[in-house]
This record gives sequence, C-alpha cells and structure tokens, in this order.
Amino acid sequence: MEQVEKYIIIISILLTLFLIVILAWKLIRQYKKYMLPIIFSVGFIVSGGVVEILNQHGIFFLLSDTIETISLTAGSIAFLSILLKILEFTSQSLSSYRMTLEITNEINSSQTIDDLFQRLIKLCIRDIKNAEKGSAVKYENGYYVFVAAVGYDLDKLKSIRIPEESFAQSSENISIFENIYQYDKNLPAKIKSVFKSVGVDKMHSTLITKITVSGETYGYFNLDSKKKDAFSENDLNSMRILSNYLGTTLENAFLLRKLEKMYNHDQLTGLYNRYMFDELEKMNWKTVILFDVDNMKRINDSFGHKTGDAVLKRFSQVLSSLCRREDFAIRIGGDEFIAVQRETVEDAKIIAHRISDEFSKPFEFEGQILSVHASYGIASFAEVRGNFQKALQLADERMYQFKSSNRPLEQF
Repeated sequence: MEQVEKYIIIISILLTLFLIVILAWKLIRQYKKYMLPIIFSVGFIVSGGVVEILNQHGIFFLLSDTIETISLTAGSIAFLSILLKILEFTSQSLSSYRMTLEITNEINSSQTIDDLFQRLIKLCIRDIKNAEKGSAVKYENGYYVFVAAVGYDLDKLKSIRIPEESFAQSSENISIFENIYQYDKNLPAKIKSVFKSVGVDKMHSTLITKITVSGETYGYFNLDSKKKDAFSENDLNSMRILSNYLGTTLENAFLLRKLEKMYNHDQLTGLYNRYMFDELEKMNWKTVILFDVDNMKRINDSFGHKTGDAVLKRFSQVLSSLCRREDFAIRIGGDEFIAVQRETVEDAKIIAHRISDEFSKPFEFEGQILSVHASYGIASFAEVRGNFQKALQLADERMYQFKSSNRPLEQF
C-alpha cells in the first residue's frame, strides 16, 4: 500500500511539473521579454520536484530536504510574480483597448476638430492616473495657438501665439518634459506671464504628444501634472495610440473636406456649384437674385477664354464679398450666378444694385482695361408660394427684361 501511495505521489509530481513546463512554454512564446525569469523560476520548481521524486525512491543526500524546500519556494514565488506581471501587462493592454474604443467614439461624436481635442483631453485626464490638466495647440504660420484646454483658462491661452522657435518640443512623437515652464528662457515675457496666470508654472511633469498629418506637424496634445515623474511607460503607450488615431483621423477629415469642396464648389470661381443649387430647394429662403454677365460670348471671341475666365472670377469675387455670410452665392453654369437670401425684396434690390455697380467698375487684366456689366432679376418666394423653381423662373424673366432695357452698351 505504501508503495502505491509513493507512485501516486511521484506521478502527481511529474504531472504537475509537466503542466508547469507546458504553461511556461506558452508564456515564453507570448511574452518573450519574460523568457529568462520564466526559465529561472521553472528551473527551481523542476529541481525541487526532482529532489522530491528522489526522496520518494529512498534516495537521500546532504541537505536534500532543505534544497527541495528552497527550490520549490523560490521557484513558486518567482513564477507567481511573473504571472502577476503578465496580468498587469494584460490589464494595461485591455485599458489601452478600452481607450482606443473611447477615442473612436469621441471622434465619431465630435462636431469640430477643436471640440474633438477638448473631449480627448477630458478622456485622458480621466484615464491617465496622474494627469491633472491638459491643452492642445495647433501650428499656424510659424506660431502655435491654443485650441482646447481643460483645467486652464482657455480664453487667456487663446490670447497668445507661441513662436515656433520658443515652443518646447522634441524630435520624438511622444516625450516627457519636467518643469516645462522653465524649458525655454527665450519664451516672450507676455507668454510666460499668461502661463503663470493660468498655473502652468506649478506643473512639474508634461506629457507631450505630437500630432502629425501627412508627414507635417499639425500640433501638440499636452497633459500636465504637479507630481514629479508622473507619467509611466503605459501612459506613453496610451498617448502613442492617441497620436496615431488623431493623425489618421485628421488626415481623413482634411481629405474629405477637400473632396467635398471639389464636389460642392466651382473650380474656376470657388463659389458653390450646381450640386449645392439642387440642395437649395430644401431650405427656407425669401428672395433669389439671378445674375447674368453681359456679352460673355463677345468677350471670349474678342479677347479669348482666358480673359473670359478672368471676368467670371472677378464677378464671383464681387458677388461673394457683397453677399452676407448666411446667404448663398452660386455659379449655376456658364455666365449665370444666383444669390439666394433671407432678405426682403427691397433689401435684395439694394444688394443687387451694389453688386452690379461694383462689377461695372473698369479693371485691368494683362494690360487691357475692361468694363463689363451684369444684368439681374429678383423674385420673392412669397410671390410663388415658396416654389423654388418658379421663383427662379420669375427671376430669369425679370433678368431678361432688365437686359433688354435701354442701358449703356458694354465697353471693352
């Protein structure tokens, strides 16, 4: 009976050692950076198990019990500590994954880029242990300007523009600065005064994340803490995720904006094009002004299409400059333009007259003085019970009446 118990103990030890070795092998394959500590700990456990098996066979040697106890204890403690490290690493990975999902959610729900930065700063302050305050700056023509901040007075920060040469930055995408307020002694006094007034001088650690779009620096995302050495390697990894996501998101947003502009805008004049014209029927307007540049065929035949294009560009500049921001100026094709407005007919007449007078002023193009006129017609939506197409047709009829009226002939 004792012999059977002995073999059961030996088989149990061998099975346990086998399972530990299999587990160790799987851990080494997945977490290679822990390979040496895992081998070390498993070696101790195996050596302790071998000594126990020898003891079960009645093979004893000097300090065998002591060696077995030390080996099993040291191996078990080392193996458990490695497992805890791996669990911590896994927890950090899950935290990064959760942060990735939240970043994606904020990107999808933000209305503007500045709003996105504001939301992400709040997210990072919540999730990064020692982060207390944060800000975001954008690069503009040699300066960095603040676009978002949490924990600071954003209005004060927006009042300053930091020269590129005075801005604390690193060649690395993610970096940590200690006492960033003192980093650059050449920082203009006004800027240092604003920083001090909002409390930047009280921050000991700053985690800076560079935002790169199409290989160019778009700006920086900063997290601040009053603690020294506040940020860990895990925090750096989280900000690397943020940097990659922001860079890709902004690049896609700018590309989409460019495509939308190409789709919605006339390439020659920069005004809205026929696509936006088709969308206007869904909106609430009061008046429509239809313009037609007079004698465009004669201009193209006499001076060439390059001059004709210059005339159309000039009219579009006059039209867009004299229309209000909330109104729509559209080139609907050829030499025809419309301004759709929330004005009364009388106000629309004043605006149309101003546009016509301004456009009629002589201008020079490639050494030639040109004097070109435009005809226009105005219709109220109330006249046609809000029917957009009928309002446009009525404006078109009035524009041709205006064109055929007794007016001075255009001079070129």
